[in-house]
Amino acid sequence: MAKFWQYLQEKIQEWIESEISLSIWKTLMKPLKGFLGKTSDVDGKSVDREVITIKVRTKKVRTRKVRTRKVVIINVSVAVVLVVGFGILYLPITHETNESPPVQPPKNDPGNDHNEPPPGEEPPPVQTAMPHETNESPPVQPVKPEPSEPDKDKEQSPGKELPIMEQGKNKPEKEPKMKERDILVKKFPAGTILRDCDTCPELVVVPPGSFTMGSPASEEGRHTDEGPRHRVTIEQPFAVGKYEVTRGEYAQFVLDTEHSTTPSCRIYEDEGEWNERSGHDWQNPGYRQTERDPVVCVSWEDAQEYVLWLSKKTGKAYRLLSEAEWEYVARAGTTTRYTWGDEIGQNRAHCDGCGSRWDSKRTSPVGSFVPNGFGLHDMHGNVWEWVADCWNRSYEGAPTDGSAWESVACKLRVVRGGSWDSSPALLRSADRFGLASDSRYSIDGFRVACTLTL
Repeated sequence: MAKFWQYLQEKIQEWIESEISLSIWKTLMKPLKGFLGKTSDVDGKSVDREVITIKVRTKKVRTRKVRTRKVVIINVSVAVVLVVGFGILYLPITHETNESPPVQPPKNDPGNDHNEPPPGEEPPPVQTAMPHETNESPPVQPVKPEPSEPDKDKEQSPGKELPIMEQGKNKPEKEPKMKERDILVKKFPAGTILRDCDTCPELVVVPPGSFTMGSPASEEGRHTDEGPRHRVTIEQPFAVGKYEVTRGEYAQFVLDTEHSTTPSCRIYEDEGEWNERSGHDWQNPGYRQTERDPVVCVSWEDAQEYVLWLSKKTGKAYRLLSEAEWEYVARAGTTTRYTWGDEIGQNRAHCDGCGSRWDSKRTSPVGSFVPNGFGLHDMHGNVWEWVADCWNRSYEGAPTDGSAWESVACKLRVVRGGSWDSSPALLRSADRFGLASDSRYSIDGFRVACTLTL
């Protein structure tokens, strides 16, 4: 391209200096002689306009002060000469042949069928000379390849605006990954029943959520260890025993592990006192039970051994509930003293004064009463339930994520829910009590939980 323009400049210069150019120039400038007059050179001498024009063309004239109308006419003259000169050179090149210029094949579409010449015809010659050295037309710019069929479908139809992504304004973003919580919620809908083996406890999936833990100062039967009230958020669903662990389920654990305990348990006697009596244990708590009654006379340590065995047996993450989880599932979305309201009512639970046929006598078979909003039975009464937390006298500094509150020196553990021998006030959702982790009572049992995983 640079050689072409150099060649063109030389041709224009030759034409300008020819007699034909001078004749044309005088003819064009004749009507303007009176208007232009003379111009001042740098040295103050008078110079004809033809001389000035030649100097401008040869780029030898330095900037000088001239009247505006003279400069405009000079520039117009130069432009006219250039256009005429270029036209004289260009017309012979483009019009000496009637053949259409060869079309170069698209560079970006080597597989296009249009690149092949028609049958029986010679392929067009490859142009190697400059345009001024041949009578053929100059090469035409490469033709933009036609869109493929999928691309044609995406072409904008009249009056219809393309989507933003197809306009190229926004690149499609990767779909964000679902959070583990959302995947678990989708995989384990609330209320789903799970059971990992024939002798394993039946589980119910509990949804994630938030609640206010503790009791207000105005609640009847409240104790100071039930405050301060605080908000707890449980981020992920988890599974909870539909019932308290039964005597039959615990018997399978003892059979498989040969777990042995000192045959001793605290029994409530007629004198109104709890006395530790040898010969009493989970198989002989001092009253008659069935295989469907909740196991009693088990310590917090016994309960931990049970969930460890269950985890190894099933490959699942079994554990005790945290205290926050226990109150969350006991309330099941309510804020009243009990899950059904503020009054104990009749035959809604099993306690001393609950109006059931087992009151103050012994345990009742699990599932004997209506479940709460999460589908769980006996969250109020029947037996106290061990939870994972250490005992603390208040909720100052308690976790707010539903996890168990542990400490290094932990001698007392928490039990919740009340028992068949408790007053109705001890069955409240907020009530709590602390016991030594190795103690066994004929009113204490436990319920399991299981951490759900993908």
